[in-house]
Order: sequence, then structure tokens, then C-alpha cells
Amino acid sequence: IYGPSGSGKTSLLRSIAGLNKQATGTITCADTVWLGRKKSLPTYKRCIGYVFQEANLFDHLSVAENLDYAHKRSQQDICSSYRRKILHTLEIEHLLTRRTAHLSGGERQRIAIARALLNAPNILLMDEPLSALDHDSRQSILQYLSQLKSLLNIPIIYVSHSLNEIGQIADQIMHIDQGKILAQGDALPLIHSIQNRQFNNPSYGERLQTPFTVVAGKFERSDHQISVINVNNTPLFIHALATHKTSQLQLRFLLWAKDISISLTQNTDSSILNILPATITNINRPQNHTQFIHLNCGGFNCIAQLTQHSCERLKLTKGMHVFAQIKAVSLLA
Repeated sequence: IYGPSGSGKTSLLRSIAGLNKQATGTITCADTVWLGRKKSLPTYKRCIGYVFQEANLFDHLSVAENLDYAHKRSQQDICSSYRRKILHTLEIEHLLTRRTAHLSGGERQRIAIARALLNAPNILLMDEPLSALDHDSRQSILQYLSQLKSLLNIPIIYVSHSLNEIGQIADQIMHIDQGKILAQGDALPLIHSIQNRQFNNPSYGERLQTPFTVVAGKFERSDHQISVINVNNTPLFIHALATHKTSQLQLRFLLWAKDISISLTQNTDSSILNILPATITNINRPQNHTQFIHLNCGGFNCIAQLTQHSCERLKLTKGMHVFAQIKAVSLLA
């Protein structure tokens, strides 16, 4: 669930959890009515896991005791293999004997996620769980969440005001603002649509300094420490993937606009490997001297960030055929 601060994201999540006592309407999970005209199922009967912005751990207890507390409150039996899988995936086995007050912010949030999952929930709710963490800790936990998503057979509803963050893990996105649904659908095309809409917003330059594109592709081969990824029949070259990554059916990649340049000719004597024929589909000119060039690269769309001087020098216009030079491709977990 994506939207700016105050859009209603947390209110929606708390209503699903049964924590918003003023909520009206209808909420169902599978075949069970959680909220209806004459019914509001108590939170403890909704079988949810909830991860808040703050970890909210019991600091007088050890990590293991915090996890055991969740286990004891679970309405379902949890096998030891499930517990081991969660601890292993989140890499917290070595923290079990430590007091939670002595953990880093990233470690505390990983414990909070494990505690929510050891409640054996039917659904996991996450309310901006990374907002209090630094960049490295956020990226680390996003990778853990991507792994958990493939291991767990439960839906995860993840709330954030960061489109970049959501783009790294979401399959479906609901875009809300002022309590209304603006759009919803498959993550990758919707991210592109949301960014296009934000280009026309006067506050865009403040809210989204560097646009990005998320693309999905399949591993083809590795050679000379380089892996080739097929994105809708368009090859992308990246640093060689770890073996366990090559078995995944779909891999996600992040293309930052600042890492994409444009050439009028195919520059063959360049160190850049990704030089793709492209067509300019749109040009946005914010009030500063930066311009955003929307490109169709055949297999995917992306955005390049150029200076106004460069655009004028190249005489770029909508509909021009150019070459996109992608300097870096970041693999998402």
C-alpha cells in the first residue's frame, strides 16, 4: 500500500488488524468476515502478524524469550522446522541469548519480524517497518523480506511512502491518497504510471529526487564474470550472479535514472555494456535544470536523468530514436 503521509495507509492497516475501533465497512479474510454491519472480530481472533515502525520488543527479555512469547500466544501449532526456517532466513540464530536492548536497529526489526511470523499468522501486516532504519539496514531487511516472501505461503500487506522500497518487493500495489484508492494493479507497470503522474505534480522535485525503473527478467547465462539477463527479449549485462540466484524464475532489477545516459549513435568503443536502441516517448522539464527523458528500450521502459544543457546540445525531442547507455544495473533480492 503506497501513498504520502496522511493518506490513510496506517488507518487501513489498523482496520484490517482490528485496532481501529471506529472502522466501518466490510473486511473479509478468505471466507471469514472480520468486520461487517453487526460484527467486529477481536484482534486476537484474526490470526495476524503485525510489524510496526518500532520493534516494540521486551527489553528485559532475551531474543529467545521474546520469540517464545509469540510462540505461546499462537493459536496454531508451530513445528520446530518452521521456527528454524524463520530464524535461518532472518539470520538471527546467533542473537538468541542476547538482550534486545543491546541490539542494533536492524537486528531489532528482524527480531520483530520473526516474532510476528512465529505467531503462525494467516496474514502478515507491516506498517512502514523500515522507516526508522538507515539505508544499509533498510536494504538488508528488504532482501530478507524477499526471501521470506518465497518461503511463506501467506499474503503480506506492506505499507510505505517510499515507492522505491515498495518496488523492490511488491507483486501488487494499491496507491492511495486522502483515503481514496487512486490506482491498483501489478507492481511494475503501476510504478511506472505513478512516477509519470508525479512528474506533473508541482512538488515532484521535492518528493522524488531520482526516478527509477524496476524491470523483471530471467537468467540466461554467465560468462567472464558477467551474467546475461533476458528482459522481454532484450539482454541486460550485469555482474555475475551467485549460483542460488540463477535458479530463480524471475529476477528484479533497479535502473536509476541517474545511471542512464543517452547517445545519438551506438558507441562501440565504450566500457558500458548495456547500449540499447531506444525511442524517446516523453520529456519532463521540472523547474530546476534537470530533465527526465522517458525511453522505450524495446523490452522495457526506463527514465534517464540529464541536464538541460545536455538535452539542448543533443536536440532531444519526443519520438527521436537514440541509444540508452545503462551504466549500472542493481539486482534486487
